[in-house]
Amino acid sequence: MKRLVLFFAALGIFLLAGCHTGPELRIDPELKTRAPVRLAIIAPLTGENSVYGQQMVRGAEMAVDEFNHGRGINGRPVKLIIVDSNQKSDPVGFAVHEGAVALVAGYNTSEVGTLLDPATRAGLPTVIPLSTADNQTGSNPFIFRTVYTDSQQAEAIAGYLWYWRQLLRISVMIDMAPGAEYERNNGRDVAEAFRNLGGRVVDTVEYHADDFSGAVKKLLSGNPQAIMVPAPGRRTGKIIKALREAGYNGIICGPDSWDDADLLEELDHYEKLGDCVFVSFFSDSNPIYEAKKFRVDFLQKHNYEPGPCETQTYDATKMLAIALNGAYTLGDFEKNWQHFCNYFGVAAIYTMLPHGGIDRTMFIKTAVVNKGPYPTFKLILRFQYSKLAGYRNDYEE
Repeated sequence: MKRLVLFFAALGIFLLAGCHTGPELRIDPELKTRAPVRLAIIAPLTGENSVYGQQMVRGAEMAVDEFNHGRGINGRPVKLIIVDSNQKSDPVGFAVHEGAVALVAGYNTSEVGTLLDPATRAGLPTVIPLSTADNQTGSNPFIFRTVYTDSQQAEAIAGYLWYWRQLLRISVMIDMAPGAEYERNNGRDVAEAFRNLGGRVVDTVEYHADDFSGAVKKLLSGNPQAIMVPAPGRRTGKIIKALREAGYNGIICGPDSWDDADLLEELDHYEKLGDCVFVSFFSDSNPIYEAKKFRVDFLQKHNYEPGPCETQTYDATKMLAIALNGAYTLGDFEKNWQHFCNYFGVAAIYTMLPHGGIDRTMFIKTAVVNKGPYPTFKLILRFQYSKLAGYRNDYEE
């Protein structure tokens, strides 16, 4: 009940914001009309990432349904415009043509990167739910995020290895294949974060996509205590197998791209998994009430447990709609966005910081071998990103 009161108190603040500064938004300020306020989600609904795009849409639809059973936006219902980023040559232009006043944008780093300039030119407040690239927020006043950045997740995994596991030496794999920007960012950021803590990076070993046999040999020659493997799910599984078969028994770690059914399928019946850990957006064992309720509601509606795409996109859509209440200029929206402080979403607890910054829950998970056909992911640590700095101060004292 206390959180419910706080939520409506925050919503009241949003409604009273009204500073009316900056560019005007596309939202109609005439409260006399009951026409729906249109939000758009742009996601890959066809192509190789279609399964993730469809998961995103289900999360967004749950948030819109919830608003339409409540106050809506400015007392008006909400309509979700669904745009396939692989079927529209100008997905933002299509969303504007359909009357969208704000966006939930894209799946991965490369896709989101193509949407930001058009969204800014169109004057659409845009929330990023999944892309972790640091440079996609900060300098652009129209772009907001509910997801942590590459550098934040790098600090989380480096902090886990340094503080909790007390390691001194790691090595890092760097994928040099075209289009592997996410993987390169994560590898280099972890190396930098671990050095900043005082650790030693034995090697940063370059490789190209699935050609990693030479990289494995070089990695093992340095005798690291942990190896960072920033790669997509199925390739991660292949690299883990190669490292274990080559005799490596140390920790293998990675970014949120590990949180994928493809990794579990690749490791089917593999008994030499060993000690593997990674950062994630979400945990299905998150104990907060909002997360538990959403899991129950989502399972009842869709007959499967929600994961990172569904929960992150639900939070992004809901927070976008809340911040649009009483917002008729970009200044109004930004002021509303800054009022999210210790906001309990279903994927995380969020606090928005100036200039596109974010403090939110980080999850460290491990892959565990089971009696069944596939391993499973298990939560081993949950903390707010901001706690890392405090933990470092306590550690040094």
